[in-house]
Amino acid sequence: MPPRTRAQRRRTIRDRQRKSRQPIQVSVRWRDVPTALRDWSDLPRAQRAATVSRTLTILAFITLSLVGVLVGGAIHREIFVKPNQAVARVTDTDITAGNYAKFLAFRRYELQQIESAGSTQIGQPGSTNPLTTLFFDALTDLINAELVRANANTLGISVDKASVDAALLEFATGPKETEKTTEPDVVIQQLSDTLNLDKKSIRTFIQQDLLAKAAANKLSENLDPSPEQIRVSQIVTATEDDAKTVVARLNARQPFELVAQEVSSDASSRVGGKLGWIPRGLMPDSWDKVAFNLRSGTRSQPIRTAQGWHVIEVHEHSKSRELTAPVLTRLQMATFDAWIDELRLATKPEILLTAETITWAQDQLPPLP
Repeated sequence: MPPRTRAQRRRTIRDRQRKSRQPIQVSVRWRDVPTALRDWSDLPRAQRAATVSRTLTILAFITLSLVGVLVGGAIHREIFVKPNQAVARVTDTDITAGNYAKFLAFRRYELQQIESAGSTQIGQPGSTNPLTTLFFDALTDLINAELVRANANTLGISVDKASVDAALLEFATGPKETEKTTEPDVVIQQLSDTLNLDKKSIRTFIQQDLLAKAAANKLSENLDPSPEQIRVSQIVTATEDDAKTVVARLNARQPFELVAQEVSSDASSRVGGKLGWIPRGLMPDSWDKVAFNLRSGTRSQPIRTAQGWHVIEVHEHSKSRELTAPVLTRLQMATFDAWIDELRLATKPEILLTAETITWAQDQLPPLP
């Protein structure tokens, strides 16, 4: 019967709690031990030792197999998976990490040649080292190359093998050495050894550059060879306050050339800010709009572009003046860049480059020659 009084109920609860705190004792009889364990205890010591040795060998084999699978997976990823990962996608075409790494080696070599020649055009920023932005500029160049390739038929342009061979010789030996009887196959083998690149990739990159130049030439066919031009100088500063200080110094009749040499961040500062004759379309639109509306002998208030803050002084106007070869080349490239910008807006390339891929590609670069 259940307890009826309060005292009985308390005793019942206390007894239950006491029992719950007592450890559970389990007794195992020998006949209840599994047969395998009883047989193991009956084995001779030498047989038990041999069995243990075989078991450890099997476990070691399994462990090594797992390690091998992991290492093999990592190697497979480095050799097969990683190079085939996309770093960008242009319409339906992927630009792979492997191709990106190869182009980095090619472009780095090319930029080193340009840097060693010390060629910086007046009117262009002089403080930027292309090698510092190589990893991002290389991807931009590959995207642009794919856009040019996809639209080559529309423009009616192509590049033949003879042109690639000639450009290959110039790339490897310099423009003054192209008349030498050097075989393209020998040159490309030397480049392949130097850059640790396969020959097909080297020819492809040379062909891409030639196709871009052909596109620039095609797009500039309708350029006026004798357009309106202005003879102009400029001073470029990083901030608006610095530009206002420049204007104040010029208003105080300090020589424009002297102020440009002291404060301008443009490469033209070494020649007193002189840009020479400039046609429309070579500089940013906001720059053109102001500069071509200035009268001869006058200068502008500070204007802003992506390069910085400009103070412009116009020396002379010409309604029609023949373009010089360097200016024509720069104008062709400006026309080409505008065309590429339109294609990028239309196709919206997808950028998939990651910091991990950049690190991987950097590790693939060969030592500097």
